[in-house]
Amino acid sequence: MENIKIKSTYVIVSFFLCFTSCNGQNRNNSEYNVGVIPNIGKFDKMTQNEIRIDTLKLKAHNRNLQSMLDGTAFVKGISEKDKQESIEYENIKYQRYKDNRSRYDLNLFINDKKDNMYLEGVDTLTTDCSCYLSGDTIRVKMGIWVFGGFSFLIDLTKNKFKSTYWEDTHKQPIYKGDLRNSSLVDNVLVENKEQSLILDKQPTFLIDDNILGYLTFKTKNYYREKNYGRIGAEEDVNRGKYMDTLNLAGSLYFKCKVRKKTIGDE
Repeated sequence: MENIKIKSTYVIVSFFLCFTSCNGQNRNNSEYNVGVIPNIGKFDKMTQNEIRIDTLKLKAHNRNLQSMLDGTAFVKGISEKDKQESIEYENIKYQRYKDNRSRYDLNLFINDKKDNMYLEGVDTLTTDCSCYLSGDTIRVKMGIWVFGGFSFLIDLTKNKFKSTYWEDTHKQPIYKGDLRNSSLVDNVLVENKEQSLILDKQPTFLIDDNILGYLTFKTKNYYREKNYGRIGAEEDVNRGKYMDTLNLAGSLYFKCKVRKKTIGDE
């Protein structure tokens, strides 16, 4: 009888340990891991395009800063206080691209089928990445958004994180975040139903900390008008009735230096 009790206790303990460890491996775990980032050497080595972007951005910053310092960037009559605040803002916002960038491997699925035309011809997709301190949270934002675009947002708080994806078509309403919505919108914010994040070290949550990470993800479903590519000037009475189901999956590397939050980050 004693032997049976021991065996029963062993089974219960084993089940509990398996449950807790397996649950920690859940791809939607909100806790990030600190450790070795896979294939990080490939990301560390900048492509020729990334080197070119870094050079162009540095030249633009130097040009902007010089025009502020010599006064040619300002309208006549601007106060010295406003001048100094503008110079401070430029210095805070500008960061070397080589130290604040991201690189992506993305796949779009339309109605559960991979879209082989998505990003066709794009060798390496790379964009800016910035991170700033907001209270007890480091907010990491990367992407491109000029008259439309996309971005990824990662919030780091203590040992947890949350990641989302945003897409914008700039005044072309073709999306629904939920099929129950009656109206089409020109941008959509999507949470990730699967997410896993590895950081190379534990963040200090202080200004000037360097963040290096690797995110794998799969978004929740969002919806796009089937005939969005054929929308004409005349309003289609069936717009929004027929929708494709989309989700985005893939991985991304990112690095950034934590800076102060500015008014432009609101």
